[in-house]
Amino acid sequence: MKSKRIGLVLQVIFLAFFSGCDENTATVPGRVDAFDPVACLDAVATYAGKDVLLVELYAKYVRPDGTLNLQAEYKPDVRYRFFGTGKPANATPEPKKPDLPLGVPRMDAPREVIPYWEYTSVYIENPHWEEYTINGDDAQKWHGGMTQVFGGKTEDYAEIEKLRAVCSALPPVLSFGIIWKRAIEAGAPSGDVVANIEYKAGVYRFYIDGTKYEYYFDEDGRLIRDNDQSAGKG
Repeated sequence: MKSKRIGLVLQVIFLAFFSGCDENTATVPGRVDAFDPVACLDAVATYAGKDVLLVELYAKYVRPDGTLNLQAEYKPDVRYRFFGTGKPANATPEPKKPDLPLGVPRMDAPREVIPYWEYTSVYIENPHWEEYTINGDDAQKWHGGMTQVFGGKTEDYAEIEKLRAVCSALPPVLSFGIIWKRAIEAGAPSGDVVANIEYKAGVYRFYIDGTKYEYYFDEDGRLIRDNDQSAGKG
């Protein structure tokens, strides 16, 4: 028993010295065995950047209580898509250029700064070790479970104003537990079952893979479309 403990300690020391943490990831904000995509929305938005607006939210394999077990072997995950200005909270600031004395010509002529908005996505998954090779040797690094990916930018003022107007006017996102409850009322099964839930522009799409159950709800959770023609029928 003592030798096993010593071996475990040595393994921990080895990982501490020869493993790293992926600097492009962050720790999942919440319980990994009961992750609530809506309750953690503010924390995820802060990670995405300053003053971002939610455009889309997709959660794969949501349980009836509105949470996901990120540790499950069927690999649930969540994807957020935001729209906003400025640099993300975790971006490295640009180095300042040295001041030049009078008489030294500047090579960088002043340019007009054009405001732009950019898309950024945040992915949530189960934290894990990732293997990679460095200088021919195998190594590991820790993936915290939350990753940010940039999705392009736009200087189209009309597009910017349209998205700002739509996203800003929407009420807070409903708990996915509420969406599940509405789906069950519409005919979806309950119990040991998981569903996919998508949110975009105030509309929720609920569907269970491999079944006929698919429903659409408005921003208040009211059923607006039912693709399961037999749901709720005797």
